[in-house]
Amino acid sequence: MTQTGSEDRSQITIIALTKAIMLENYDRIKELLDLIPGRKWSREEIIADRPMKWDCSLIAMDNEKIVGVWIISKKGDSRHHHMTTVDEAYRRAGIGSKMTRVSATGAKELGEKFLTTKVEEGNDMSLNFHLKLGLTVYSEEFNEEEGVKYILLRAAPEKILDKLDKDK
Repeated sequence: MTQTGSEDRSQITIIALTKAIMLENYDRIKELLDLIPGRKWSREEIIADRPMKWDCSLIAMDNEKIVGVWIISKKGDSRHHHMTTVDEAYRRAGIGSKMTRVSATGAKELGEKFLTTKVEEGNDMSLNFHLKLGLTVYSEEFNEEEGVKYILLRAAPEKILDKLDKDK
């Protein structure tokens, strides 16, 4: 079933991405992660254990179909969004905002100071999405090995939740 962003998405559910779900659905998750422009993560990077990764990461489900992936871990006093994507047929339907709300709520409950992410320069869709959520640019970094410049963004979970509430 092909759907567009204008169709009803009320049936979308957000659930924890456990390692078991990752391994069982690896091909679909990799397909979604490959939608992200820039460097592609290897299988080892995708399934690697990171601090609190299997407690924080999320997937969006449309019935039995995975339509969104948020790979998240804890970095210091913050929750870091490593890879975030939604199936192209499901974009602009609020799924990313819904997933971010779940992550920000969890971060707030655990007393985490920030939600952070880094966006590869030129990935304007991701940059604009995160800016719309209230994250702000706080630094840039150049990865010499990859030859890629990243834009680093962050915001307090409360700020993101307030922004999402105002945009309802």
